[in-house]
Order: sequence, then structure tokens, then C-alpha cells
Amino acid sequence: MTWNVKVTINKMATTTISWDSASIPPFLDITINGTTDMGSANSITLSGNASGSAVHYVPIIATLDITAPASITDLQNTTYQKTYIDWTWTDPADTDFSKVMVYLNGDFQTNVSAGVEHYNATGLAPSGTGYTISTHTVDDVDNINGTWVNHTAMTKPSNMTVTATPTSVTVNTSTPVLFNVTSDGMPVVGATVTLTGAFDDAGTTGVDGTVTIDVNATRGMINVTATKGGYNTASTVVLSSIIVDIPLSAGWNMVSLPVNPTDPSVDSVLADVTMYGKSVYGYGVSGYEAVTTVEPKVGYWVYSASSTTITVEGSSIANTVDLQAGWNMIGLPVNPTNPSVDSVFADVTMYGKSVYGYGASGYEAVTTVGPKVGYWVYSASSTTITIEGTPVTS
Repeated sequence: MTWNVKVTINKMATTTISWDSASIPPFLDITINGTTDMGSANSITLSGNASGSAVHYVPIIATLDITAPASITDLQNTTYQKTYIDWTWTDPADTDFSKVMVYLNGDFQTNVSAGVEHYNATGLAPSGTGYTISTHTVDDVDNINGTWVNHTAMTKPSNMTVTATPTSVTVNTSTPVLFNVTSDGMPVVGATVTLTGAFDDAGTTGVDGTVTIDVNATRGMINVTATKGGYNTASTVVLSSIIVDIPLSAGWNMVSLPVNPTDPSVDSVLADVTMYGKSVYGYGVSGYEAVTTVEPKVGYWVYSASSTTITVEGSSIANTVDLQAGWNMIGLPVNPTNPSVDSVFADVTMYGKSVYGYGASGYEAVTTVGPKVGYWVYSASSTTITIEGTPVTS
């Protein structure tokens, strides 16, 4: 809408036209004389004629503001925790932009003034619950941008812990294992506990956060994971023990263990052997030395009053053997794919020396090797060898 106001100035150099700018409605943009905003100024000065009259036609143009501001941009969550999510954005550049209307999951929350550019939603449900923020922009005369700008985020998942009791089971023997899933010390109900590896099965925790699964595993490791929506995955392992039988002849024997014994003490491993008080001997940098504990892949001298068989329960071991420079008293961790000395010790510099075992006739050079027996092996330098083969399971 436009008006032309005729102003006649008689015998005056200038004259001033003034108005009450506060009375201008905010939804109208009114300019006077082509450049002056009547909402922000309250007067204009017109030139006159001191000796006569001057006539001015002053245009007044009123424009109704019905244009909503642009939408916010870059809406994203910058932080999140178990019970709150903080969203940020960039306000539109419109000079008359006033505020952002914020909704959460469809419910109005608050108006966020221009320049704040963030909203922190608190008191939310924990553990990965999803929330959608929706926004409209509004200008200073309440023009609302009808376009929704949305973003969905989740509260921070909680951590879980899963434990197993017992942590090891006997191979090929059904054993009930209790799995306990907790978060911040509280039971997690409805978590899925999955077993893979040496035994495959799954179960769901009850109101106390536990589930019992009968485990009948093969040799090796059981990988355990606990999963539930809104929680980070928890994991642990259960080892399946191996039971091996090692024969002993009457007298002295050179033996080795192809498993890591559950109880490595000599008194436990050789509890059923009549030794007449004799010690078990290993070989180290100082020569023979009596030992009170035994470990896998090492050769030991063991005395038995009669022929017998010992049963050793333990866990699986790596198929590598460490050798020191010089003579080593060792055992094998596996049944070698190729049991020949030339194959098993192909990477060992032996300077033509033989590998020796011990039998009824004493020391004897051998051309093939196997587990449960101790051997003398020479190496020109310290090294580690890998022996390909199958696990010892009996």
C-alpha cells in the first residue's frame, strides 16, 4: 500500500516531519520518502525555501510481513549420555528471526531464542533409547516456518559385564556353567548369552541376570558374548580343559606335558606316582635342577616305582616351542603333521647333532618325535619354532 503525502513549506529553510515509531505495527514494514524505516526512526527533515514556498510529495509505502524465516541447519547431537542428549544447530540468517520451536518425539518442549543454537534434552530413558528432535523457526511477528527439521539420536548405551562360573570345563564332559550379566552392579534381564568356538549354544538371562547352560565342549576356547538392545556387547571366554594320559615306565622317564595343567604343582600332577621321595628334575642354564611345578613343552625327569599312567587335566597351548642356544630338554605341544626330526626341526641350526630320546636302553637318537615325551635338542642360537599338527586330546 502506498500513499503520497503533499507537504508545502512556506518561507522556511527546512521543516521536520515526526511520528510515533512505537505505534508502527511489527507486522508492517513502512518506509517514508523512499529510504527511512518508520519503525526504527521517528522523523525526517525536508528542505524548504526561505523566500517562497516549496512543495514535497512524500511517499509512504507499507508492506505486510508474511514471510517466515528460513529453517535451521546443521542439526546434530554433539554429546549424549545415559539420560540426556544435547543437540546443536545453526540459526537462519534472517534479520527478523526470533526463535526455534522445539519438539521431542512429537511433544512441544520449549522455545529457544535466536543465538542460543542448542537444546539439551534431560531426564531421558537410559541405555540406547531413541529420541527425535523436531523444529520450526519463527520470526519476530510470529511467522512460523512450516517445514520440519528433524534429527534422531539415542541415549548412551550402558556397559554390561558377563562372567562365567566355572571359567573352565572338562573336554567332552557336560558341565553346567552359570553366566551372570550385570550393568553397574545390577542384573540385566533378557540379555542373550551366546557361546561359540569349542561349543555353540545360547540362552537368555532371567530376572536375576543369570542363565545356566550345559556345556559339552571340544578342546579349545569358548567365546562368550552378552547382547541386549541399548547395551554395549560384553564378552568373556571359557576354556575347555583337556585330559591326557601320559604313560610312565618303571624307573626314570623323560616326559613332557602337551597341555597347561590346571594345577601345575608336582604334588598334583604326579599325585598317583610312587616316587620314593625322589625329585622331579628340569634342565636350565645351571644344569639339572629340582622343580616343584611343571609347565607344558618342557622336558622333565620323573621317577616311577612301577609302570603306570598319569592323567593330566589342563588347557590348550600354543603350537610353538622356545629353544635356547645349546642343548634343550623339550616336549612337543601337538601331534606333528610330519613327525620326522628333519621336518619338525627344519628351521633349527643343529650342526648335524641328533635329537635324543630316552628309553629302556638309555639315550637313543631318534628320527621321529611325538608329544608326551621329552627330547634333547641342540640349537646353535635362541629361536622359536612353530610345529604344525593336531591337538593332543587324550
